[in-house]
Amino acid sequence: MIYAIPKAVKYIAIGFLLMNLVGLDRSPIVWMDEVTLNDPAKELALNGNLISSVFSDRNSFGEAYYWQPPGQPLLMSLIYRLFGFGIWQTRLPGLFFASGILVILYFLSMSLLRNHSSAIIAILILGLDPKFIESARSARMDTQSLLLAISGIYLVFSLRSIRDNNSNTYLPSMLFAGLCLGLAGITHPLSIVWVLSLALIKLLWKHSLPTQKFIWLLVAIVAPLSIWVLSAIGSGELKLLGDKFF
Repeated sequence: MIYAIPKAVKYIAIGFLLMNLVGLDRSPIVWMDEVTLNDPAKELALNGNLISSVFSDRNSFGEAYYWQPPGQPLLMSLIYRLFGFGIWQTRLPGLFFASGILVILYFLSMSLLRNHSSAIIAILILGLDPKFIESARSARMDTQSLLLAISGIYLVFSLRSIRDNNSNTYLPSMLFAGLCLGLAGITHPLSIVWVLSLALIKLLWKHSLPTQKFIWLLVAIVAPLSIWVLSAIGSGELKLLGDKFF
């Protein structure tokens, strides 16, 4: 489970955040993904409709937005409602998520490698990776999804070390792990890979998760997607969801 964060990890995560605050409103320049992925959040925050005004005349985007999962638009709409709409409000969340990834990755690396120095090297490699930095500054859903996915994976690995499967913390932690993975799945479509990885862990690992608890994990994973699909059914937009996303 997550314990006290070592000072070195705090310094790396905070240093990453501060380093990337420099010129965040100027680099990168506003680009297509940043506009198309956050415009629906702006519309939801300002007008109460999850639509795309940028592509309102194409593919029914002006009626409902199902081109990408709703995780990022819902979060960003909340941020816009609270703090207003602007370049800083759009780009800062991804940077905070990226900083959080470094912290969670340290704990995941510790659970796998059992070595503090190796875990520190792992987060330094990621934190200095140009592609990771670019993604963190680009106002996409990547870092939000990755933070949720790594958190879920770490919790699952941690639960394997709990000998007493009837522990009062076991089931809630399992459900929270599944919820993290499920939310990752409705934030970035590629997150389904994480869910499939968990299934492989269950099938191939000798001392894997108990079947009953694993079922609860799957239920929690599927819950966010189910809510999304049910909301589309309730609004009569299931066919639109199927046409645009699946």
